[in-house]
Amino acid sequence: MEPSCFVWNVDPILFSLGPLTIRWYGLMFSMVFLFGYYMLAWQFRRAPQPDYYLMKIVIYLFLGVLLGSYFGHRIFYETHRFFTDPLSTMSFKRGISGLSSHGATLGIIISILLFHRRSRIRILELMDRFTFSAAGGATLVRIGNLMNSEIVGRKTDSALAVCFPRFDHGQMIPRYPSQVFEIAIGITVLIILLIVDRAAGREKRPLGLLAGTFLSSYFFMRFFVEFFKEYQTLPTSIPLTMGQFLSIPFFLVGVTMIVVSLKKRLPAAVPVPDPEAKPEPTPAPKAKKQGKKKSGKKKK
Repeated sequence: MEPSCFVWNVDPILFSLGPLTIRWYGLMFSMVFLFGYYMLAWQFRRAPQPDYYLMKIVIYLFLGVLLGSYFGHRIFYETHRFFTDPLSTMSFKRGISGLSSHGATLGIIISILLFHRRSRIRILELMDRFTFSAAGGATLVRIGNLMNSEIVGRKTDSALAVCFPRFDHGQMIPRYPSQVFEIAIGITVLIILLIVDRAAGREKRPLGLLAGTFLSSYFFMRFFVEFFKEYQTLPTSIPLTMGQFLSIPFFLVGVTMIVVSLKKRLPAAVPVPDPEAKPEPTPAPKAKKQGKKKSGKKKK
């Protein structure tokens, strides 16, 4: 009897031109940075913060996301292999797949800490302004996972079942479409951020509110989606997955940030000087008017 499931068998290669191969995952990953740039530019100009720092922080964040997600996956999900034979985990045969959202988050935080020292823009303000980019990026990466038939869900006989023959070596095994669940999470968090931003008065919102909202809402929902994802790294005898253990501290930090933000209510934006701005010329001092000398003779 054939299992009842929707069959997902999309070719991960979008097209090939000679030696050049374009994959869906690579396209989505490129769109992460394109979308992220426009969201960050929108936030910087709304502050307003100098455009001088915009391209520079994009470079920091690009490296933070790429290195954090790449090494995060290998440290968190290929721990034994990474520390015993690290070179074997650095293979690019799978392209740039095998990325960790928790590692990407850590990479973003480290990038922001480093950039803060250069720009003097406050750490929480940088985190607030990057939340929209992060939510959109998380959504696009999961679309890439779906097109790659990876990060699949656990086996199920529910009506939501999807078969991934590319993942299961041609077998029709009904599974939860966990990638679709995570795409929905990213879109939901992006909507939540837009609502909170508007309700809190946009640039009148308290500092740290958006960053706390992102961390708490995204990793709260991510925790529950892990119950539908296939087990990774940790044995099935452990009640929680590696993704759930990693999500708990991010969620708690997010809740703490919201509480502190609403209590202190610091201003969302404190513009810093533009290093490229030309100093205004100092006006020349006005010459003093010489008055008429009074005669020393007294009138009779």
